[in-house]
Amino acid sequence: MEDDAHGLLIYGYEPDLCQRTKQALLLLAEKHSRKTQIEALAGDLSKETDCRAVMSFVEEKWGRLDGLVNAAALSTRGKILDHPPLS
Repeated sequence: MEDDAHGLLIYGYEPDLCQRTKQALLLLAEKHSRKTQIEALAGDLSKETDCRAVMSFVEEKWGRLDGLVNAAALSTRGKILDHPPLS
């Protein structure tokens, strides 16, 4: 199927959970004969250096970011639009 994702990044605060999620998704992709590249990184998105590191990884690995799903949990820091963009 041409519309499959070419790459998927699992990113989270707990390295072990990231790796377990990666392994589960690799098994699922194999079961459905998908050739999606799946990577896992651990970090803290409340830190600008970690945000920059993940974007550098994505740009180096795949060249661009087509979509983002943020399903981490509850944030008390406000809405994303209330924060200035990283330069």
